[in-house]
Amino acid sequence: MGYSNLKSRLYDFLYYLSLTLYLIGRFCEYTIWAEEYGNVFSGLKDCAYLILLVCVIVTFFEIMLSQRSRLRTRMLPLIILEAAFLIYALRIDVRAGFVCMSYSICSIKIDKKKMYRYIMFLLVFLLATGIVGGMENIRTVNRMIGNTRTRLSFAFVHPYTMQVLWMSVVSCGIIINEKFRISYMINMSLVAIMLHLVGGTRSAFICTELLLVFGYFFRHDRRKHGRRIHMRGSAFALRHIFTILFVINNGLCLSMAFKDSPWLQRVDYLFTGRLSITVRYFKGICKEMVPLFPVSKDVNLREWALGSYVLDSAYSQLLFGYGLIYSIMILCLLHRIMERAMELHLWSVVMVFVAIAFNSMMEPTILSILYNPGILLCIPILIANNKYPLALKAKTVEG
Repeated sequence: MGYSNLKSRLYDFLYYLSLTLYLIGRFCEYTIWAEEYGNVFSGLKDCAYLILLVCVIVTFFEIMLSQRSRLRTRMLPLIILEAAFLIYALRIDVRAGFVCMSYSICSIKIDKKKMYRYIMFLLVFLLATGIVGGMENIRTVNRMIGNTRTRLSFAFVHPYTMQVLWMSVVSCGIIINEKFRISYMINMSLVAIMLHLVGGTRSAFICTELLLVFGYFFRHDRRKHGRRIHMRGSAFALRHIFTILFVINNGLCLSMAFKDSPWLQRVDYLFTGRLSITVRYFKGICKEMVPLFPVSKDVNLREWALGSYVLDSAYSQLLFGYGLIYSIMILCLLHRIMERAMELHLWSVVMVFVAIAFNSMMEPTILSILYNPGILLCIPILIANNKYPLALKAKTVEG
């Protein structure tokens, strides 16, 4: 075994170890059957961060040595963005952007298909563990607004975790599967339907089904759809999908904050109360100002009928929880990823991100690797070239 091969295997081992510890730690934070081990879960993530730091340093060092002529144009913006996310993580404790960015940088040196195959099986294992682990003491959760039926959450704090985890499994399958058979779509849909009947997570279920249906029909007529999708209107909507939905969601929240109307109340009912929760957060914590940075959380939550500081919608969370500057950085990054994925004809990645974009209207799924494993491809997509090919494109599928 050569030195370079040994070095590569060691790097792969460290990367997968870090990613595994992080995903397990995040998963356990969404369960209730092991609350007394909260410090253990935090320790798992801390170990993951330390290993991740080693991988980031190694990856940056190798890229800088191999791409000296392109360092300024390709790597300098990424270094600045990584530094900005690091500042947010250390000073304001907003870690999601830094974690996603760091793991995505490290995935440059990883075989992407093997990575997603591993994540897919790991997520299936975690999902099954959460369901089986909660069989003896199944929790029931009643949705207060929009749907009064009882939803089962098993070992999960909230039922939506089951459905969004399955959406992540489907996303991994969409990315790595070159052949998309009708049997695959049916089997994955049946699981999604069962989880929906048990947990009643509407948005994640709909987005999962759309991802499967569009994935199947697109793969069976990819060349025609590939040409159509380059139409000016379609391309614009896809490139700006995150920004468009960000503006729509937060525009509705701001409208509801300053003008109470029956139409907005019906829209809020459709969103199962998420808009009104954001309005209370906006008035009680943000003091009716769109914050540039994360706001200080020195407010009586009960006074504003809030159970926590967490906002469900990813777009509301970005703007009213993390601030306008952070939101702009995230949206610019996501826009460029979509644009670059379309240039590389990575339509499976585009479909996954479109599904995530819609699901993020209701759930905080954009920057969670557990809920959006596609985010690991953002940096490999941005710097893909002959030296660092993406290695996801099949000869006749997406190339």
